[in-house]
Amino acid sequence: MVRVAVLLILLHIAYFIGWIMDSIIFHTAWGIVSWSLSIVAGFIVQQRIGTEIKIGLLLRGSNFFMVFLVVATIFIYGAVTSMP
Repeated sequence: MVRVAVLLILLHIAYFIGWIMDSIIFHTAWGIVSWSLSIVAGFIVQQRIGTEIKIGLLLRGSNFFMVFLVVATIFIYGAVTSMP
């Protein structure tokens, strides 16, 4: 389970880099679904391994940061589409 947690953290870092670079992956249905599934999988793995070990804490922080990015993306999209 620790290997899966490390893989998810690396995937979240890749999504963050793609988010910063405004990657095309976030403009497709496949990209949004894979981003959402990685967040859900992260929370499931986090509950399984707990937060006693450092990787659990890192995964917890990574999950909440991904949720923050989703909220920020929705806010930015709303602000940009409401402009004339």
